[in-house]
Amino acid sequence: MGAALPEIIGIIRDVVFIVSLLFICFVIYRTARKINNVVDSAKRTGKKIENVIEFITNPSKGNFGFLRSIFKTFNFVTGSKRNHSDE
Repeated sequence: MGAALPEIIGIIRDVVFIVSLLFICFVIYRTARKINNVVDSAKRTGKKIENVIEFITNPSKGNFGFLRSIFKTFNFVTGSKRNHSDE
């Protein structure tokens, strides 16, 4: 019985070690997936922001009309006129 007890303790120690390694690998895998999802979301958001900025700042694709309408709306709301030839 004296020799069997250290062997049983050694086997239990090895099983706990293996289970701990598997748990750590699982935690690392889940964390990496969550980080990957956050990075993908940030990339999509950056791409959307880039598209919006390109749409607003690039007048060669016909966006100048969009900007002009924004300025006209702003001038109408504030009551200011650019062309004072009517007065």
